[in-house]
Amino acid sequence: MEPVQIGQREPEPVEMRTLFVIDGTEYKVPAKPDPRLGLRFIREARDPQIGANEALARLTVDFLGEDNLRALEESPKTTASDIADVFTIIQRIVLGGSKKATDPS
Repeated sequence: MEPVQIGQREPEPVEMRTLFVIDGTEYKVPAKPDPRLGLRFIREARDPQIGANEALARLTVDFLGEDNLRALEESPKTTASDIADVFTIIQRIVLGGSKKATDPS
């Protein structure tokens, strides 16, 4: 069996998907997240100085992006339920899991 050749492929275009909509503006994230996010989460969650909660927070912010995060923060219409739904979808996209009723796809 041949070794895996990492870095030898052309980068694929990043397909985006709408994660949430505020006042008609769509906020998008990659449809297929960078697999390194999940790997970093596993490593950080096991690190006693970081832990699972902080690792999950970092993963969520890194995947969501600053512009999307700011839009959620600054919208007076954003509810706690909206944030929970967005975070649940992010975790499912990046870490896998079952689809929820709030899934935008």
